[in-house]
Amino acid sequence: MNVFKSFNIYFIILILLNILVLFVIQEYRMVAKPLIMASLIGFYIGHESRQSNGFIMGMIFALMGDIFLLFTSKEFFILGLLCFLLMQIFLYP
Repeated sequence: MNVFKSFNIYFIILILLNILVLFVIQEYRMVAKPLIMASLIGFYIGHESRQSNGFIMGMIFALMGDIFLLFTSKEFFILGLLCFLLMQIFLYP
């Protein structure tokens, strides 16, 4: 926990921001929700010296799945599920 203390603080702030957006200012949900996955992708790319392309692609598909599930139509729901399926395929070959 002490090794990446600044990122841990940043991530806790993101989680609290998401909780605030969920209950109080719902207009910003489209911005706050994808920030969690985007910050994890950035952290992995910035701190891992032996990066796995499959892992990065899996995380990008997870981010896209989160974004698609923010919309309410049936087509976006199916696209979101498809992105999560592709995430599983890339993460566990």
